[in-house]
Amino acid sequence: MALPNQKFREIVFQALFSQIFLPCAPEDYIALIAKQLKVSRLNVKTAIAYADKVLEQQPLLDEKINRAAHSYKLVRIGKVELAILQLAVFEIYFEKKLQPKISIAEAVRLARKFSTRESADFINAVLDFVYQQYQQENHANKS
Repeated sequence: MALPNQKFREIVFQALFSQIFLPCAPEDYIALIAKQLKVSRLNVKTAIAYADKVLEQQPLLDEKINRAAHSYKLVRIGKVELAILQLAVFEIYFEKKLQPKISIAEAVRLARKFSTRESADFINAVLDFVYQQYQQENHANKS
């Protein structure tokens, strides 16, 4: 049975958060995530591979987030929020088959589930700015 996109995104988020908060070998948390989210180890491994792609782009993603979060430096952004933002910004810039507004809505959903309503509002504002920048960059590249 195929894993719903929302569930897959939650696994990716948890893998990202694990790497940001306490970097360790994926083997250390595959079983834990699989048990907690009631998914197969294969699903978790697939999500970890996706999270690794996100982490490969971390400097670029952090630059975009830093520019969008005007009054917050990256060190002031909570780890949960940072992982959610990195995932969403990655999707906006690198997942061409996924509409950016879906990535933003999913990031807000993750924030509400794993953090607070205020965090969801912050993430929405940051990602709105990132999306505007993305549109300007794409418009400039087409001209």
